[in-house]
Amino acid sequence: MTAQRVLILANEMVSERATRGVPKYVRDQVLGAEEVRVVTSMLTTRLESWASDTDAAASSASDRMRAIVSRIETAGQHTIQGTVGDEDPLQAIADALAPFPADALILATHTGEARHRRERRLREKARTRFDLPTTEMLIDGAGSVVSVRADEHV
Repeated sequence: MTAQRVLILANEMVSERATRGVPKYVRDQVLGAEEVRVVTSMLTTRLESWASDTDAAASSASDRMRAIVSRIETAGQHTIQGTVGDEDPLQAIADALAPFPADALILATHTGEARHRRERRLREKARTRFDLPTTEMLIDGAGSVVSVRADEHV
């Protein structure tokens, strides 16, 4: 069953050429939903976070969000909105869920060495905290989908 409201936390973006690497069920979930929201975390370093120097991270997150929303709209999902979220991905998800009670959560995060410090165990933490069916797409530095893990409602 396709979720009616899907929230996507996009810390990484699938490259244009690798879009076909997104599993069909993920595309169907996004394109078949009544509404989709995209939230992009500000990926700050420890120093940037400590110094409250988030301008560059906010700008990067905003660019990423606009590109993802545009790409999803072009694919046919026209009831989509996006926002830049907190530097803590769990807080970004919580903030996005307050006005948008999603039925499913998709996490697009980094893999391997590119994995951001706040992305460690994110899928497990999100499942526990938000009690939503969660799909995690690990995306490498070239924008290719390396792996996908999905689950049913917890």
